[in-house]
Amino acid sequence: MTEENAKLDNAILTYSAEVDKILPALVQAKKGFARVLKGQRNDYYKSRFADISEVINSITPALLDNGLLFMQPKTITESGGKTLVGIRTHIWHESGQFICSESLIPFLPQKQGKSASKGADLHSLASLMTYCSRYFLLGIFGLAAEDDDGNAHVTMQRQPPPMPTPQQVTQLVSDISSLDADSKTKFNSWMQGLGCPSIERLTLSDFEVARQLMNRKIAKIKADNTPVPQTDVAAIKKAAQDKGIDEAGCVKWVCENTTQNITTLAEINSGSFVQLGTWIKGLPV
Repeated sequence: MTEENAKLDNAILTYSAEVDKILPALVQAKKGFARVLKGQRNDYYKSRFADISEVINSITPALLDNGLLFMQPKTITESGGKTLVGIRTHIWHESGQFICSESLIPFLPQKQGKSASKGADLHSLASLMTYCSRYFLLGIFGLAAEDDDGNAHVTMQRQPPPMPTPQQVTQLVSDISSLDADSKTKFNSWMQGLGCPSIERLTLSDFEVARQLMNRKIAKIKADNTPVPQTDVAAIKKAAQDKGIDEAGCVKWVCENTTQNITTLAEINSGSFVQLGTWIKGLPV
């Protein structure tokens, strides 16, 4: 499996060559993430925060439900007299596809003095690693910890995502019915990648993507169905004859290899014309 890399400041983002399975799975998982509450209190700074266990508990069920898991191996290295803590946040999909973010964070030991000790440095190092684990988990999944203001008895329900109107759904269903079998299969595969069983269940944002895909496909179909000028038909007949193929042979090839069923080349449309031209060009002289 090959990898792709992108450097972001001091972080390196690595991902598998194919991401067509992991990205839809991440979209579905994020819809199921629980709220990350700031359940712990920092008395020194008089603030509240979400500890690492709260973050993990909020994301793990939805990740596993969508065939995902994460790992966070850590490293400690010395470079130029500095101690560097490496944090790698690795997201795996059951298909083998992955996304990984890796960063190096400098560790600054406590100043030497009467109160300093090796144990204090180890404690500071552990705290840094835990903090970074939490920070990078929240970052890679696009989450933010929320204040738990004591009103836990009030159920805060997630607002349902906006949905397309029935008229929009009806129009898209009608457009899909006009597609050829291969295009319908590709569209259904795209729907399955989203984890959506039907068009009616698409959120408005996904519906807009589906409509754009459909508009491009319909535009291509219209372009393919454009009649071919007879001067171009005559030219392709001549090109076929030069390769030893008569009109009947061209008509037979079009009927067997395109979606058109014609009796003469005068009936050929633009889409089939392009395919026929490619075939004739590839024939030996």
